[in-house]
Amino acid sequence: MNHAPRRSDQDRTAAARGQRLVRAYERGRAAAAAWQVAPLAMLLVGVPLVTGAGAPWAALGGLLAVAGAAMGWRGGVAGRAARTGLLAGLAPLLAPIAVGAIGHRCSGCGGAAMMPLCIAMCVGAGATAGAVLALLAGREERRLFFASIAVVFASLTGALGCVFAGASGLVGLAIGLLLGGVAPLLAAPRPR
Repeated sequence: MNHAPRRSDQDRTAAARGQRLVRAYERGRAAAAAWQVAPLAMLLVGVPLVTGAGAPWAALGGLLAVAGAAMGWRGGVAGRAARTGLLAGLAPLLAPIAVGAIGHRCSGCGGAAMMPLCIAMCVGAGATAGAVLALLAGREERRLFFASIAVVFASLTGALGCVFAGASGLVGLAIGLLLGGVAPLLAAPRPR
């Protein structure tokens, strides 16, 4: 009597082994994406709490961190764009801390004379983020797809910081992103 395993048993064993390997690979990718976003998550949640923007903005920061990790797990152009947007958005995210470092507290802005500093900081930080995004998007084959995802992540990340200056800060951020991002993106040569 031949005790050799039947072909279907071998196929089932190989398929089960393959499924375990795929699950382990995906778990590893998910863990790597979470570890990449973890330091940013602390900032995304912490800055709104420190600046007094409030718990709803901190919760938005937490959701943004989860979305960034999910896009990082997905990988490809979308993953690179999300990571780039999160990193570029650090400039406007940290704007209130930079303003506070020079002794100004935007939450205490009473007169119009002080508010332009807050708005100027959001415009400048947004322009910096926009320029970084445009330069990096110019290197991508699918530049508009990359830019659209990166701008969404940078805008939301920056909004968590610039909300300290109210609606004017958010408008300043949008103007800065537009001013900083349009010219380099349009001037960038198409990748080969």
